Amino acid sequence: MKPLVVITTHIRRDNTEVILAALEETTDLRAVELVIVDNGSQDGTPEVLTAWAAGKPVSLCLLGENIGCPQALNLAIHAHRQPGQPLLKLDNDGKLLTPGWLDVVLRFEEYRAAQGKPVALLCAHYEGMFKRKKVTGTEAWPGGRVVHHFPAGGICTWHTGAFMDTVRYFDVLDLTHRYGFDDLLMAAKARVMGWEIATLPAWQLENIQRRSAFGRNSSEAGIGKRDHVSAMRPLYDQRVVALLFGGPVRCKPDGTPDNDGGEL
Repeated sequence: MKPLVVITTHIRRDNTEVILAALEETTDLRAVELVIVDNGSQDGTPEVLTAWAAGKPVSLCLLGENIGCPQALNLAIHAHRQPGQPLLKLDNDGKLLTPGWLDVVLRFEEYRAAQGKPVALLCAHYEGMFKRKKVTGTEAWPGGRVVHHFPAGGICTWHTGAFMDTVRYFDVLDLTHRYGFDDLLMAAKARVMGWEIATLPAWQLENIQRRSAFGRNSSEAGIGKRDHVSAMRPLYDQRVVALLFGGPVRCKPDGTPDNDGGEL
């Protein structure tokens, strides 16, 4: 099954041009199912995406408004993901550097499956990624090294098919939740489940965040990034506490917890 690769964009047109060029250089687009969701950009990003996608095996979704990264991811998952299908979430400030990275990731999954160890999240390695992460161990595997850590690194994160079958969708903390906490919550779920979170140094990435998609002086929603994170933090804390005390790891397509655990 081809992995589902979802890229979400919002402004940062120059970043998007760089990451798309890098994606072509490092990835056989025929080997993945690529979906790009643009969150209402008004800086020419939709035009860049349309021109780049022409003649390529890409599903393009150009939204008229910014519904936020978690909701955009859920939109793509609901429309495209099949049971068992792994998901790569790539932000539009993550420049892939390793040609054939997909083979590296798949070989590691096979290696872990042979050991009977469930993997939830794998992260591409970039400079400074451990600045706010706790490294819990390093070991060798036939493809190089693996570094265990918590939480996940959110710029470019591989979610295994088994993990996505369990959690289904990303949490949406409320309707004003635009950015942040989605990968932290996925990492919290993996930790509660006892599944592995790791980075493969053989899979390299460059963080090219030249400007924030939710800058301090942004007029969107009347607040900047710092204010947005502060507003979402209590909701994030509540969700993590619920997870620790047996709350559901599954989410419905709208990003709300699936409390009954039934079929969606």
